Order: sequence, then structure tokens, then C-alpha cells
Amino acid sequence: MKVSDHGFFTTTQWTMVQAAAALETTSAQQALSSLCERYWTPLYFFARRHGLSEDAARDLTQGFFTFFLEKRVFERADRERGRFRSFLLTSFKNFMRNEWDRESAVKRGGSSTLLSLEFERAESLYRIEPIETRTPEQVYDEQWASTLMDRVLRRLADEMRRAGYGTRFRVLRRFLTESTRGEGYREAAIELGISETAVKVAVHRLRKRVGQLLRTEISDTVSDPRAVDDEIRCLLEVLSAR
Repeated sequence: MKVSDHGFFTTTQWTMVQAAAALETTSAQQALSSLCERYWTPLYFFARRHGLSEDAARDLTQGFFTFFLEKRVFERADRERGRFRSFLLTSFKNFMRNEWDRESAVKRGGSSTLLSLEFERAESLYRIEPIETRTPEQVYDEQWASTLMDRVLRRLADEMRRAGYGTRFRVLRRFLTESTRGEGYREAAIELGISETAVKVAVHRLRKRVGQLLRTEISDTVSDPRAVDDEIRCLLEVLSAR
């Protein structure tokens, strides 16, 4: 199986899970750890919305991923059964009900941190989110959508920077996440020293690229290609409701 220069599998996330289940290699474990890091923030939000304190949610999330990897829970993942995010949330709920013992968090996780989880950043985000009227499942979906969109925008920013258009992306990025008005295009045109028409064309191309990257990211987490459109619709609905 091909491995990228960064040591992660250049295949789908489901394939990462299957490869890690089958292979006892450093690359496989790195790939799986990378996959887990993409989902820990939504699970942390889920735990906090369930009423857990900051410390308890942190220990729970870390304990879950330690358990998920050490006990090879990922071996139970069946790609034919749907979305990886659904499998992970179900596993997390089961862990909360059946496996979690707050007093054994240190014993289970030891003194080392398996994943580099930015808990302070996650908690600061959680505190500013108006989530008191939403269920833990809704909060999980919202954070999943936000995390996924952030990942796509980071990828696009890297692409633009490598192509020599870092400044252009910095100026135009807001048009990808905010509703825009005519004066916004004019201001961007003045800042970039190009025509307003050129700004609109550039934004159109960026939006198209965002759609392509979203499709790529989401296709990695579903078993049926036909489900990609459903996931994209779900993501856009979640983001528009924020």
C-alpha cells in the first residue's frame, strides 16, 4: 500500500482503519492516529454537552482514543455499514456507558498522551459556542462540520500559497464563509489591485475548489459514493444553521 512522504496512507480514511487493523507497522499506526485526531474535537464537544466538566471531558476523550487504539476497536469497523463518523460516535457512546471509569483514567492512559490533543483550544471554542439549546448529537455534528470545513480551507490555503497566491487567498477567504455584498468585492479589488470582475472570477474558482476538496474529504468517510452528496447536504445544513 502506498504511503505518502509524510508517512500517512494516501488512500481513504476507511482504508486507514482497515490497514491499521491488518498491519502492525509504524506507518499504519501513524495513519490511524492521524485519523483519530480529526475527530477528537467533535467528541470532546459531545462529552461537554453531556454535562461533563472540562477535566472529565478531557480525560474521557483521551481515554477513549487510548482504548480505541489499544483494544483495536477499529477492527470492528465495517465499511459496508456506513459513515466512519457515525461508527466513531457510537463507539464513544458505548465507551461512556460501559468502559469509562473516571478513577482509572490515569491507569488506562498512563502518564503519556497518545495523541497531541489541543484541549485548551477546544475548551475555549466550546465556551464561545451558543450550544445550550442543542443536543450532544447536534453539537457533535456541528463540530464535525466546522472541523471538516477548517481542514478544507487549510488545504486550499496551502495550495494557494504554494502557487504564489497566498495574499490573494488571505483577502478572499472571507468570501468562502460569509455572505457577501457588492462593496465587499470592491474593497477586495482595491486591496489586491485588480478589477472587481477579476475578484468575482477568483472567488467563483475558490468556491468551486472548496466543493472539490469537500467532496474528496467526505468520500473518504463513507462506504457508498452515493452517500457523498447526502453528507455534503448535511454539512451545509449544519453550517447554515450555526
